[in-house]
Amino acid sequence: MAFLWIFAFAFVAAAAKETAPPGAVEGCGETPTTPGPKQFGVVTDVNSCKKKILMMKGRPYPASCTVVCPRRNYTIRDWKPCLELTADRILEERQDETVYKCKVGACVRGQCRLLPFPSTVPCKVPDDVRLRQE
Repeated sequence: MAFLWIFAFAFVAAAAKETAPPGAVEGCGETPTTPGPKQFGVVTDVNSCKKKILMMKGRPYPASCTVVCPRRNYTIRDWKPCLELTADRILEERQDETVYKCKVGACVRGQCRLLPFPSTVPCKVPDDVRLRQE
């Protein structure tokens, strides 16, 4: 009878054993990586075309001079102003949104080319938007 009890305890111990690595604390697995800050907002129109934008003075400006559509990509017309996000942020007290610094450029052949002496302006990264009308 004692052998049966020992066998039962051994079976329960083997079943309860987890395959955790040695030294691991229960409940402390891999911490998920948090995504970095967004570099631009995306506007998706009714044709599922996606345009990357940044906001300056409440108006949208292209962050990329290419519009990506399901069947074909389009370039934004040449010499249209565009913005390029820098790594700097403008720190102000009591602000609701993060204000970044952007350099002003112009779209040339599908790329945002910075001006020879690019000016730095305050800009914001907007939320992604899906337009429901044409």
